[in-house]
Amino acid sequence: MSMSSGYPVGAKITAKLRQEKLCTHMEGQRLLGLCSTSGPLFIIGAVATGIMNNPALGFFLAVSHYLSAVTIGFLMRYYGKEKPVIKNDSLSNPLTDMLDYRRKDGRPIGVLMGDAVKNGVNLILMIGGFIIFFSVITSMLKLSGFLSFFSIILSKAFPFETVTPDMVSSFLIGFLEVTNGAKECALLQVPLIYKAIMVSFMIGFGGLSVNAQVMSIVSETDLKFSVYFIFKLLQGIIAALYSFILITWFSDMQVFNLSGIAGTDIWEATVNYNWIHVFMNSTINLLFILAFIMAVSIFKHKKRPFSSKPFRMY
Repeated sequence: MSMSSGYPVGAKITAKLRQEKLCTHMEGQRLLGLCSTSGPLFIIGAVATGIMNNPALGFFLAVSHYLSAVTIGFLMRYYGKEKPVIKNDSLSNPLTDMLDYRRKDGRPIGVLMGDAVKNGVNLILMIGGFIIFFSVITSMLKLSGFLSFFSIILSKAFPFETVTPDMVSSFLIGFLEVTNGAKECALLQVPLIYKAIMVSFMIGFGGLSVNAQVMSIVSETDLKFSVYFIFKLLQGIIAALYSFILITWFSDMQVFNLSGIAGTDIWEATVNYNWIHVFMNSTINLLFILAFIMAVSIFKHKKRPFSSKPFRMY
């Protein structure tokens, strides 16, 4: 869900699991670090294609982002000490568990749909509010001159001549809010690999805007936001490192050429035509597979005796 929907859905689901005691504190803390990722539509569609105007870059950004999340998941394995648990080797049917949970919940379908819509709208309003808040802060820093002042000072602190005040300014803006930082990076007159590394860090870290959203969500649980924040910083660094490695290794390939010279016709044809048909065919096939799995699950579920509690559909 986190990979498909993006920030902060993974944190929302993890917090709900913890509130319902479906996971331990340590499991929830580890899930929070692993399952807080950006969505492919944002990385490939919004950032790479829309902002950076380079669809091929989306491949490197997405792969490095999800590899960094998996790496953080492995590192979180060594965080804290977990109490021994009793392992249950029996396999369960997901659809059966869903139907059983539905009967235990007891709310009518209409109430469930209404609650889902209200929770979704509230989450969207919260996300939009944080984005506006940090965008206003960015504008204030620009207009006041503080952003330029700190950018010049920080750029001189680096021993590399390639680090310019504009690069530092773009990085600081992305540290606050990812989308604004990506827009600033796209305007930089620097090699593309520098832009990719900076944007990859921004997406991996999520910016203070996303971290504030997660802090608001986990505040109702016993999960530690400070641990999450540290590991998100580490994820941003790892994502930037992965982007550097991937672009260095594969940018010369024709399909993933980032210079816009070789492989342009192939990529444009893929983006403008073939991907639509591939997406539609894949979606249809996936729906058929899911329908088949659900039919088999329902058939198996009918063999089990249902609870005496009625299944209300009103």
